[in-house]
Amino acid sequence: MKYGRLLWLAVCVNSLLCCTSGTRLGLKDPRAVRKVLTDNTGIIEWILEHIQEAIDVLEKGSTVDAYECLVGMAYVLQDTAGGKMWALSMIDSSAKIPSGLLGANFNDFGIYDECIAIVNPNPEIEFTGMHCLVDFKISVPQNMTLEIDGTPTSIVTLLGSNVITITLGHCYPSVCSPAIIQGAYNLLVGRVGNWTGNKYGLEVAIDPTDCHLSERGALQTSEWLVLMFIAMILFMAGLSTAIDLAYFRHALKNRRPNAGEQAAIAFSLYSNGKKLISLDQGSDSITILNGLKFISIGWVVLGHRYRYLINEPITNLIDIAAQIKRLDKMIILSAPLAVDTFFMISGLLNSFIFMKVRAKKRKFTIVDIIISYIHRFVRLTPAYAMAIAITATLLYRLGNGPEWDRIIRPVQNDCKDGWWWNILYVNNYGIDNYCMLQSWYLSADMQMFWASPFVVYPLWRWPIVGYVELILLLIASIIAPFYTAWYYEIAAPIPTTTDEARKNLEMAKLYLPAYTKFTSYVIGIYLGYVIYKIRNRQWQFNMNRTVNMALWATSAGFMLLAVFGGHPMFQLDYVYNKWLSSTYIGSYRLFWGLGLAWIILACDNGWGGPVNRFLSWNIFGPLGRLTYCIYLVHVGVMLVGVGSTRNSIYYSDFFQAHSFLGDMVLCVAVAAAFSLLMESPLMILEKLVFAPSSRPRKRVEPVEIASDTEAIIPSAPPINHAIIENETTSLKRPSIHEESTDL
Repeated sequence: MKYGRLLWLAVCVNSLLCCTSGTRLGLKDPRAVRKVLTDNTGIIEWILEHIQEAIDVLEKGSTVDAYECLVGMAYVLQDTAGGKMWALSMIDSSAKIPSGLLGANFNDFGIYDECIAIVNPNPEIEFTGMHCLVDFKISVPQNMTLEIDGTPTSIVTLLGSNVITITLGHCYPSVCSPAIIQGAYNLLVGRVGNWTGNKYGLEVAIDPTDCHLSERGALQTSEWLVLMFIAMILFMAGLSTAIDLAYFRHALKNRRPNAGEQAAIAFSLYSNGKKLISLDQGSDSITILNGLKFISIGWVVLGHRYRYLINEPITNLIDIAAQIKRLDKMIILSAPLAVDTFFMISGLLNSFIFMKVRAKKRKFTIVDIIISYIHRFVRLTPAYAMAIAITATLLYRLGNGPEWDRIIRPVQNDCKDGWWWNILYVNNYGIDNYCMLQSWYLSADMQMFWASPFVVYPLWRWPIVGYVELILLLIASIIAPFYTAWYYEIAAPIPTTTDEARKNLEMAKLYLPAYTKFTSYVIGIYLGYVIYKIRNRQWQFNMNRTVNMALWATSAGFMLLAVFGGHPMFQLDYVYNKWLSSTYIGSYRLFWGLGLAWIILACDNGWGGPVNRFLSWNIFGPLGRLTYCIYLVHVGVMLVGVGSTRNSIYYSDFFQAHSFLGDMVLCVAVAAAFSLLMESPLMILEKLVFAPSSRPRKRVEPVEIASDTEAIIPSAPPINHAIIENETTSLKRPSIHEESTDL
């Protein structure tokens, strides 16, 4: 009974000290601690009278682990009363009841690093500090409301249930298992319902993965394998760079490298770096695409920055609900339209390159299609697979924090369990927890690419048939999301509900599938066909100033409608209108695609003015080459930052803009390393396999090798046929990453 009383006395004192108005600075003073213990003896005795029954129950079912925890807590209490710093640090590092509860400030993580650094000096029992997130789940009346921007809003509408979860970070001896601590808390708070007439309930939950020590554990086999692969890549990069600088940089000044020499310097950081930072976009390229790609990837990163807000401890969470009412926040809520820009560019390049290839090689067989599928898979997958491997293994080792396991562990487990769905490019169907949040786009675009030969070939071979097919597909691309939204009664293009089951349903049925997303891709296919015809002088247009301005105004109107037209549907107090929601969800991508198509067409034909000059700015060349790698790594970069959060933050647009700019700088740096070490070298090797210089005229032309790869990997264009055909007579050594001047 002695240790049982000490345990409960320690729990009560810990809770009491955590809830007093004293500051952490005051707790560092042993006299302040003794005063609290002395002044509140009566309260402690009152609590002990009510938990005597709980003590008896705990001791009857006690185990060795429970006994060690009793002893550990006894030492904490004993040395706290004695003013010893290690014990005081355990109290000091534990969270107190946070201020601002009425503003939905439901988190206080305490001082994580102070807690896990604690070492018990008593030789009788060894333990360290263990930081745990303790969830106090308070059940409140269903009709309870909070005022948001002057409007009473029910707790259920705001949080998705009538349970308010207050998460506090507490420090305990490492000899205490989370289950014992949780049991002790629940025995203590089990009477809350009776005290409040069953209007309120309180339950305490501690997930074992939310308890952390300073030790992280040994590396697993899978982590060692990924580290060894990275080490091999670094070795090859170092060796290839040394060979390039010491020999090939001088030996190949006046001639083209042969296949063996290209392979030898494929991993050269020098040559790859020169190509990456080159400002040359090619005389025959659609120059505005790099600008569109980089701005779009920035929009994606910005949208995900706000998306992960909900995973961070925010002191003014209630203000976010009020912010949604502002019209300008639709710029954030409409960020998924950036992906439609990539879909359009994919369709455009797919069609454009197909027409150019067919102009040189009119024969088209099933073998060409198969070769193209293999070609694109090989070009796109290695960097993607590496990102998956790092996410499944080493990402967990890149940081720590109170929420680390809540944020990173599920992401890691999803990639461990479902990576092969990603590699097959089908992870956007029927999977609840798919690997890598952003990877759905790669699967959706790959699926559109698989279907594209059945569209671009008729458009080339029988234009009238192609036109009819495009019109029918465009109509189908509007009907599919309209019907999905109608059937499942979905209010907005992205989930706005806090109900997890409902959110998962809307993501699975509307947001992820390719069949609700191909509007912009279809428009892009026709746009690529139009640009090809104009560039080859088969079609000509005379554009006067008035018509040009009218089309620009129409384009701006369409795009503004797509971005801001859904504002009412994102509001918490939106009265669901089936026709309005379904019509907007079915058509807003059409408006975005039409507006964007005009911008691309106008800029490519000299009707763009300052818009064309900005989007064609040479600086977008290097940045555009990194968009695919940025897309692969940006979520991981964000997760490391969010998972490492130690303290609550105050939400503001300035703070979010500051974080977004930091994200972009880090993403560009990580993406550059990823591109130089993985993407560029493997693309060179892939080109050597698919277009060996010794047999350039026997190369099987793929149907299309742009699509997603060229949409967000401008460093992966098709081979320049003119260069291939004349390479045997050329004396000038081009860059070994020679890009096509087509795009």
